Amino acid sequence: MKWRILLLAAVLACAGHMAAAQMTVPVTNSGTGTTNGLLAKLTGAPSTAVTVLTSDTGGAIGVVVSGGGTTGTAIVGVNGIVSCTFDGAGVVANHYVQISATTAGNCKDGGASYPASGQVVGMALQTIGSSGPANMVVFPPPGIAGASGASTSANNTFTGTNTFSGSTIGPAPITITTALTVDSTITCGALYRYNSASPANATVNTSFPAGCSIGIEQLSTGAMTVVAGTGTVHSPCTTVATNAQYAVISVFGEAAGTALVGGRCT
Repeated sequence: MKWRILLLAAVLACAGHMAAAQMTVPVTNSGTGTTNGLLAKLTGAPSTAVTVLTSDTGGAIGVVVSGGGTTGTAIVGVNGIVSCTFDGAGVVANHYVQISATTAGNCKDGGASYPASGQVVGMALQTIGSSGPANMVVFPPPGIAGASGASTSANNTFTGTNTFSGSTIGPAPITITTALTVDSTITCGALYRYNSASPANATVNTSFPAGCSIGIEQLSTGAMTVVAGTGTVHSPCTTVATNAQYAVISVFGEAAGTALVGGRCT
């Protein structure tokens, strides 16, 4: 029985150390200096540690655990549980933590939802109602806000295996009843459903982007024919057009203003 009690005590002690575990790195203090309990960033070459500014929205490497000052070495907690000084607004447990815009080096409450902008430095473990130290879990840098998803307003590069989910992975079909101009205004990746009893043309112009592709479906009795306007049409057929209801032809921008058309020759 005695050895079981000792074993349990050892396990609990080990668990306590694991809960408080943190990863730190030593960084030489800059002449401007750092302060224990405040956020630090790197500056200069070779890099030294300095307190983050209220104007900083990124670049924090962690919280100074010990050694803060203008000389010597600062020990910076870059991952795990540390104590950070929060600004006057305090913080709520389980809220995200960001760089304060009101007090240099302070942490601030970033809200319960993942912030849309600015660096996310961690998550709060305590609630305090005003300025002061509170425990938090530091996220490894950079902790960029919005990192849970790719940007929708800029180019993104994906490597490795990526999984995308959702009810729609491309543009919804577009129903049209008149002639179609295939140029820079086209919605790449869309299926254009031509719904008319009268025949019409899909005219390719020079501004049709390279790499853009669309489908054209004949939804009614009227056929749609792909023709060259100011652009160029490449096809083994003299004429490419839909030939029956629900027939589909494809138009691919093999070069700017040049469309490669696939479908049944008519």
